[in-house]
Amino acid sequence: MPRQKNGAHDMFFVIGAPTSKLIDQFKSRLGGDVRLVICASLEGYLSKILGKVDVYKLPTNFRAHFSDYNEPITQGETCIQNDESFIRAQLDVSNTLNELISLANEHGVPTYFAIVDRKDRPTCITVQGDDVVATNINQRDLSDLPNVDFKLTEDVLNNIVLPSFQGKDLKSELERLTGGTRKDGTRWTGSFLADVLTVACACCIDDADTWTRYDVRSSEVLEDGTFSKSTTLRNVPYWCCSMKESSEGNMYSFKKSSLVKMKDVLNRMVNEATPIWNSCSVWHDSLLNDVDDLPAIELCKALTVDHSVETSCNWCTV
Repeated sequence: MPRQKNGAHDMFFVIGAPTSKLIDQFKSRLGGDVRLVICASLEGYLSKILGKVDVYKLPTNFRAHFSDYNEPITQGETCIQNDESFIRAQLDVSNTLNELISLANEHGVPTYFAIVDRKDRPTCITVQGDDVVATNINQRDLSDLPNVDFKLTEDVLNNIVLPSFQGKDLKSELERLTGGTRKDGTRWTGSFLADVLTVACACCIDDADTWTRYDVRSSEVLEDGTFSKSTTLRNVPYWCCSMKESSEGNMYSFKKSSLVKMKDVLNRMVNEATPIWNSCSVWHDSLLNDVDDLPAIELCKALTVDHSVETSCNWCTV
């Protein structure tokens, strides 16, 4: 593992869509040596807010949970059960993101967008028959994923993901949470384990060469988005931010060229995760739409002094 002095940082992870309750929690961490870590690709996000914005194509953690409303959930203060309530929930997520980034800027909190685009991720798992296995096929569109490392994925699956489920059936959970139907009518199910990768990226925060720095130029919430997953949603809210590369900025984006460092960290964590952080808080959406929150949280515990992590889930059943 990368070696840091114990107590060097207080970590605040956002691996689920933020809602207004997050803000008070984040404010309570200000004044210390806090580092804000967000599971989202910054370059991917910035490329998708040019022109007419399809909110469904924004990073998952930048939008409220969308479904067919057959199984309504409460996210933040909103019970999502129809288009109107989804819009309210999405406005809450957007306003919270805007306030979170503004607070981080105001207080000089280094903020890390600690993931790369989906096509560049080195891990991907899927259900094949009775097993969960590594795959280099994007299960959504059957395209190739040239950066998937099979051995690394199998090691992460067997030594990090499966132990975190503590007896739960990973196969059934993966099918339940991520299963869908492709345009050709066939089913897909799978996970890129993005939250686990984010924790690995966060282990590199003191390596300046790993990150591209940005300065926030503007930040606001707009309400003119489309939503390609739905034929009925109109004027969908979203957080809209412009940034510029700057050696003085406090926004950091994980470089695609640093993938080898992420993989090295993961390879080390498969065998041993040494405590390197003073404290850790995790805002998450465990078992809402993926299986990767639980192993990410367990990794955070292993990487934190006393293995104590404060967790907050952004949703509950109705």
